[in-house]
Amino acid sequence: MIKKYFPNFLLLLAVVALNTVTYYAIPETYDRLHLNKLMHFLGGFGIALLFSTYFSHRLNHLPALDFFLIIVGYTMLVGICWEFAEYSARYFPPIDHYFYIGDLTDTLRDLLSDLFGGFLVALHLLWRRQA
Repeated sequence: MIKKYFPNFLLLLAVVALNTVTYYAIPETYDRLHLNKLMHFLGGFGIALLFSTYFSHRLNHLPALDFFLIIVGYTMLVGICWEFAEYSARYFPPIDHYFYIGDLTDTLRDLLSDLFGGFLVALHLLWRRQA
């Protein structure tokens, strides 16, 4: 199982490293290239993959709609918790500079990016299950 998912893990790690370097080295590029949305999409994608892999023995026996809603719902739960952490960070000065605290529009776009990542994973897994 490790050999199967290790290349994907390395790719995800490379994207996170590139995102971090870009954010700290060239701050205006981070907003111009919308890397925040890319990271939220990849976060939703990764959480959905992690959840579906970890609970595959329970999820594979569910009907398609239940399978889809559970994966997307869990992805949204993690996305909402992350947005809550971003919002709460403004009250803790030592960690305040690690988070970008945007407005309502930014929060909704972040949640939509998380949702889209989980949505694609759920659709892909359903497609593979039927094939």
